[in-house]
Amino acid sequence: MKRHMSPWLALLTALILALGTGLSAAETQSAEETELFGSPWINSNVGGNLPAEAPSPRDDLYLSVNYDSLAAHQEDMFYVPMAMSAQLQPTVMELIHDESFTAPGMDQLRIFWQQAADDETLKAQGLDEAMAYIARIQAAESIAELNEVLLADDFPFSPYLFLSIAPESLRGSNIAFVMPALALSDDPMLGIEAYNAPLGTVDEFGAKLSQLNRAMKAMPVLLLIGVPAEETAAQALNLFNTEFAYAGFYPRTESITTMEYGSAAKSAQIISSEEAETICSAFPLMATLKKFGKDASPAFYVATREWLTALDGLWTEENLETLKTLTAYKVMMECANYVSQEFFNTYAQVPVIAEGNAWNACDRAPTFSALLGQLYAENILGSSIRDKLVEVTNGLLGEYRELFNETEWVSEATRAAALEKVDNMQLNILRPKNGYLDFSGLQLKTAEEGGTLLGNYLAIRAYRNELENRMIGQPATPDLFWRISSPSMVNCFYDPASNSINILPNFISPVNWFDGISEMQILGGIGTVIGHELGHGFDFMGSQLNAYGEPEPILLENDVENFMARVDKIEEYFNGITVLPGVPTDGNRMRVENGADLTGMRVALSLAASQEGMNLKEFFSMYASQYLQVLNISVAPMMLTMDTHAPNYLRVNVICQMMPEYAETYGVTEGDGMYVKPEDRLIVWGK
Repeated sequence: MKRHMSPWLALLTALILALGTGLSAAETQSAEETELFGSPWINSNVGGNLPAEAPSPRDDLYLSVNYDSLAAHQEDMFYVPMAMSAQLQPTVMELIHDESFTAPGMDQLRIFWQQAADDETLKAQGLDEAMAYIARIQAAESIAELNEVLLADDFPFSPYLFLSIAPESLRGSNIAFVMPALALSDDPMLGIEAYNAPLGTVDEFGAKLSQLNRAMKAMPVLLLIGVPAEETAAQALNLFNTEFAYAGFYPRTESITTMEYGSAAKSAQIISSEEAETICSAFPLMATLKKFGKDASPAFYVATREWLTALDGLWTEENLETLKTLTAYKVMMECANYVSQEFFNTYAQVPVIAEGNAWNACDRAPTFSALLGQLYAENILGSSIRDKLVEVTNGLLGEYRELFNETEWVSEATRAAALEKVDNMQLNILRPKNGYLDFSGLQLKTAEEGGTLLGNYLAIRAYRNELENRMIGQPATPDLFWRISSPSMVNCFYDPASNSINILPNFISPVNWFDGISEMQILGGIGTVIGHELGHGFDFMGSQLNAYGEPEPILLENDVENFMARVDKIEEYFNGITVLPGVPTDGNRMRVENGADLTGMRVALSLAASQEGMNLKEFFSMYASQYLQVLNISVAPMMLTMDTHAPNYLRVNVICQMMPEYAETYGVTEGDGMYVKPEDRLIVWGK
């Protein structure tokens, strides 16, 4: 999955420094006074680490292409995807405000929007509606009473279980999808990545802020639910560690990428309804599934049994007070986006902006982000861009077929399995294959009808849950992850469970799609990204599932050794690169993404080479420019070491130097910084 930096990164930096993480001012000054660091290339992603002039593309493609832009942003925290998200919001807001514009669901969106924008009414309503739920939690005097609260029909929350649906297999049906609901992150998929170790101190909690999207709100929310001010920091730490006690057993990208090959296929990911009945004896698992209509599912996708067993182990009388605090916090965090934002904005030291609050409430996966993405895709981007993206994707799939056919180290059975996966690739490009969510049956209440923003949010939640429940047991659909991610995100990803490539609408912007864009720029920009995401179907992780998302490796036993030898060579190469003084990259942690980068570039370059009048300098320049990034030295150690992707300048330089076409295009020879001997070039698939 291609990840992008949050637009509030500048505020995050201030908070990290306030909590004592990163480098001190003295250390920052010292770093600035030392020689430029990074080997074999200067790490130009870090502000202040820039040479006096641009190098030749024969020595450093990334810096050569991006030098002027990097120089202009040396004092900023800047990343191109932050600019990529700049078009969707204003253009879609124009449609929302244009009363003459009609589309399915627009009337319901406008009701919700107007209520979210009316901060005076929200302030007058206060927090009574949300606090009524909190009071019920706090009144519980035993685990049994807490369970009664959680299972009550008029308690519309599921604080510990994130519930949706997913395909059991593309050859099967849709089943219930169950994963940990997280208090400190509002992203159910990426948020789990932060739960990789328990924390010992408040400062360690502060260092988690970049991975915990909602942690900045922890202190004021804890105050709201009755935690004394002097205890909020310690309680925030306790909340994380309590969630970690069960969420830590859920598989994370980093842990999966470092497992022995085949482990992903062997792991138990689906449990039967009979197993679900017995796996939890204290926590009300099946009763919760029944309450939300998910008990009709013939099986449940849970990823691992261990996290549910661990959650059940926490459900004791001894932990009652901690569980009450955590439950109250989870519920208040869910309500937080649908009440007055004044106290949050005061905490963040930014003014209340009604339109911003309205966008924040609507641009969420549980509310209307699907509709916002649809409006952008259909009314701003239009069908011609989608048609071109489909054409490019199909062209890249054709190159993958050629790549597997020319790979000499695989058996015929492995080759056939890889080709079958290519032929069954599902395309969710700017829209889900089975269409966007249908809001036509939703009936929200206006303010005049007694409707409130929080009440209408809960109505949307219930409506979406009912739509999902109707799909349980139906033939598998390859786009169900669009129900839990936001189509308005800047993202493009591969989903191994449905063998699908997913290009969300907001990934297309003036940064990678503009008037007069050439074929070479399309292929060098978004073409390499699509190639990368397709490559995840055949990397260390993706190759452990077959063409239908089933846990069956496409590599036969004899082919695994050859495959892993190539993966290990990539890992070893990156281990020899230094990104900070004395700090090398971790090739093991990045081996999945690096493999996808290499293969994605190979197929995009092959497709570009087949075009008439090709201009590969244009291709490579576009590729380098899409990874423009500047990090402040104070957060660079954390940002450069926590990601499973290589630092951006390496995603450009290492990947391009492995392509013979690059050396030919720029005349790279031995002694140049981008030179690598032909026999030392990294390659996974192909020859």
